[in-house]
Amino acid sequence: MRKTIISIAIVAVISAPGLTMAANEGAVPASLKEHVSSDKKVVWGGGAKETSSYSGKIVPVVINELASERLAGYQWGGPSEGTVMNAMKVTVNPTHLALGQADILQALNGQSIPGTTWTYQFTPVQDDIADECLYMVTKSPHYETWGHVLENAWDIKIATGGEQSGSFGTLTKVLMDRYPALKDAEVSSVGSSSNIVQSVINGNTNFGFFVMRPDPENKVFQMINDNGLTLVPVIDFDIEDVYRFKRLKVSNSTWGGFGEKAKYHETACTQVQLITGNPAMLTEDQSRDKRRLEATIQRASGIDGDSFKQKVVEQFSSWRDYLDSVSDVGAEKLNGILQASKAKIEELAGKVN
Repeated sequence: MRKTIISIAIVAVISAPGLTMAANEGAVPASLKEHVSSDKKVVWGGGAKETSSYSGKIVPVVINELASERLAGYQWGGPSEGTVMNAMKVTVNPTHLALGQADILQALNGQSIPGTTWTYQFTPVQDDIADECLYMVTKSPHYETWGHVLENAWDIKIATGGEQSGSFGTLTKVLMDRYPALKDAEVSSVGSSSNIVQSVINGNTNFGFFVMRPDPENKVFQMINDNGLTLVPVIDFDIEDVYRFKRLKVSNSTWGGFGEKAKYHETACTQVQLITGNPAMLTEDQSRDKRRLEATIQRASGIDGDSFKQKVVEQFSSWRDYLDSVSDVGAEKLNGILQASKAKIEELAGKVN
């Protein structure tokens, strides 16, 4: 059985005035004080429980698993704007836990928090408790590769999620870092995945980008299907160190147009991580909090990862379809997609040079 192995040797804290701190109001910069909590036992997810898989489905499993490791009393922290905000929450409140997308968290850890002298500081304790996949959608059937998107990045408008959301973070903090050409695109934040797709349908933008759990029952995929939109594979050599490339079911077989055969799509996927704080962010007079945090890191990281993920998936009504709908892209198919994207990117580089 696979277990997540996390070392207690924490990421080194950059030496800067006021950086090593207690999670107390006096030590926190004014711009971050609103995030300070007096409750030491908080788990952050996403939006409201009724609409967020993080808050409504995964957080309860996290709380139960912590209790099984004799870490009882944790509560949901309330609505959060997403991965970036959650990383900030556990930086300011090291004993808290939070969920987030692995791709964004990897990019954030140790980086500056805008408007402060602080950096994001957190410790991953479970690295693969759910899947999140990247979707680029457009009306045009002529965008067949990621290279085609980059080729016309200067001439596209992309609708995505709010500025603290996983969708916005993946686009601006990960993909734009790997592909500077994307910075020429016009990006607008329109909210939920359904709002993003609707923006494309209405013609307000010609592309939509969102990150979402691969659930073929989701009505977002029905919107894409019913309106004849194209899903572009987000697959390229330059991101294979960050993402897993997956084949996903993106259509319920009962929807019109596909009969008994469901439609599949290949794209990049990241994982949902569970993070907590960095013990180095606690001062000497917070020995009890530091002991709690170190115990949390040790016990939470020792929970069997496969069992954890199974319990998360079982919270979803379509969990069997969820498990059956995701698989690795076949080697021949993947190589074809990668080579097609590479050829277009190289052609683009040749034109620029």
